Amino acid sequence: MNAGEGVRRGQVLEIVPESTDFTLRIRWEDGQETRVDPAHEPSLRISRNILLRPRPGRYDSRTFLLRLLPKRSTGAEVGVWKGDFAVQMLRIAKPCRLYLVDPWMFMPDSGHAHTRYGGSIAKSREDMETVLASVQERFRRKIDKGVVLIHRGTLPSLAETPDPPRLDWVYIDGDHNYEAVSSDLRTAARLVRPGGYITGDDYRQDGWWKDAVVSAVHELIRSGDAELELVKRSQYILRRT
Repeated sequence: MNAGEGVRRGQVLEIVPESTDFTLRIRWEDGQETRVDPAHEPSLRISRNILLRPRPGRYDSRTFLLRLLPKRSTGAEVGVWKGDFAVQMLRIAKPCRLYLVDPWMFMPDSGHAHTRYGGSIAKSREDMETVLASVQERFRRKIDKGVVLIHRGTLPSLAETPDPPRLDWVYIDGDHNYEAVSSDLRTAARLVRPGGYITGDDYRQDGWWKDAVVSAVHELIRSGDAELELVKRSQYILRRT
């Protein structure tokens, strides 16, 4: 994918249907995400017919982790966005209860402006309300059955509810700033039962978040609350001690 005279590398995360066509949601090598219309990108036009056919992408590359989780368990996803990975969780891990945790808040400040919820995709508070409404509709049947529970907030705010859940596992892919990741991990250690799993995304140092995820994970390990089980494809799996 061309950027000026050089080559800009990125990964197609999602093919997004539009009213008459489609756009691509791409995560670039610097960690930023944008939507691209292939009809307006000369470097993409030649492969446009191929792109119309969905291929294994980021969400497929993470499914190995879901196969390691216990079936019929209680889990939570932190950082839901539109619910694509939650669909995979329900299909593969088959939890009896799944908490979807996300503020669905528009955050255009300097620390989040490059994120999908800070301006790279969603452009307003109204856009985030639309995203939330789409998630509620997408999981309506599971919500009605009590399998999916939506918590509009953070994992720490879920822990402070009158009846906080006791989790078998949690997957963390929310705010990647260090303070947020560290807070999510410490809270996960409170909610996940001993022997359960604390897992998450982007255990690497080449994104915009630099070493935030890696440092926060190691901090939790040093606390003695969790042990490292596996790192693979930028995914980490910790076992709650």
